[in-house]
Amino acid sequence: MPQTKPMISVVNVVASASVEQKMDLNEITKTFPDVEY
Repeated sequence: MPQTKPMISVVNVVASASVEQKMDLNEITKTFPDVEY
């Protein structure tokens, strides 16, 4: 039986950080339309 290479794909990436300042999430989504929060 021939060996097949597995297909791997990243579906969802979650990250968090502390920036210690306020951020306007609506302005961020206008500037970067592919960003979701």
